[in-house]
Parts: sequence; structure tokens; C-alpha cells
Amino acid sequence: MKKALMIPALAALMLTTALGAGANAQGGTPSAPAPRPGPIDFEALDSDGDGRLARQDLQDHLATQQRDRFTDADSNGDGMLSAGELAAHAEQMRQEHRLQMQERRAARMVERLDADGDGLLSAAEMPERADRMMRMFDRIDRDEDGVISAEEFDAAAARMADHRQGRPGPGAPRHGGDHGAHGHGPRWMDRDEG
Repeated sequence: MKKALMIPALAALMLTTALGAGANAQGGTPSAPAPRPGPIDFEALDSDGDGRLARQDLQDHLATQQRDRFTDADSNGDGMLSAGELAAHAEQMRQEHRLQMQERRAARMVERLDADGDGLLSAAEMPERADRMMRMFDRIDRDEDGVISAEEFDAAAARMADHRQGRPGPGAPRHGGDHGAHGHGPRWMDRDEG
């Protein structure tokens, strides 16, 4: 019976941690992306160190998280949060999140392009920008006549705007992923296949 209660309690803790990080990063607004909490560590949750998680352990952990978030935002240490402190803290969290995303993106790029496996990218391992631009040109040139008309250009710009707004553009595939139907570019550039 205790295990049956503990699983929902842990799920609630994970959700509370994620929502707390989201609300904290947004100054109380959970609508924009926030830094993802790291993996949950059993030892960190086991506040009394007895090798078991009790309700009190979870309550202690949540109270500590809430106190830490408040202390981080309270830049002048007066025990009160002003709108300015909340806004500054939200901006700091957004910057940290952006940096984490850029670091992950850069690590994936190195992993993908590092032909010799040394963990570094040489100039020879970097993709040719001209090749990427020509693939983009071919995708925008919908009628495949070798030129991009003003209509094709405007349609590509509209697809890109829709993509940035999170809406699939006309003719865009309805599957997940960021690399188009053939893995060579963003979905907004995919040709109509129908």
C-alpha cells in the first residue's frame, strides 16, 4: 500500500518541480519555456538519509526548493520580492536557459560533424554553407524551373513565419521532427508532395 501512495507522490513532486521552475523562470507565468529541472536524485530527496522516502522527506525537499527560489530572486535580501526583482530573476533564468540550449545545440553539432572523433571541429569538418544554401534554393523553387519567383519567395516566407509561430505551413508534413520530410531542412521548406 505504501508503494502505491509513493508513486503518485513522486510524480507530484516531479510535476511541482517542473511547474515551480517554469513559474519561477517566468516571474510567475508558466506559459513560456523554462529551464528543465535536472534528474531527480534519490539522495537529495531523502532528507533524513535513512534510505527511504517518506512524505516528510518530500515536504522538506519542496520547502527547500521554494525557499531557495525565493532567496535567489530576493536580490537585496530584504525578505520581500519587488516586481523589479521578479523581472530581473526571470530574465536571468531565461538567459541561463538560452545558454543551456546553445550548449546542447553546439554539442550535438560537434557530435554530428566530428568526422575524426577528436571532439573538435576542424575547418574541413564544417559543412559548406554554399551546399546548404543551394538545398534551400531548391526547396523554395517549387516549380523547379531554376529560379525563385516573387510568389515562391513570399510562400517560403509565409511557411517560415507559420513554422516560427508553431503552425505547420501549407503542404508541410504533419509528422514530428525539425528536419523536413527528407532530413535536409526545416519543415517550412518541404515541397508539397501531393
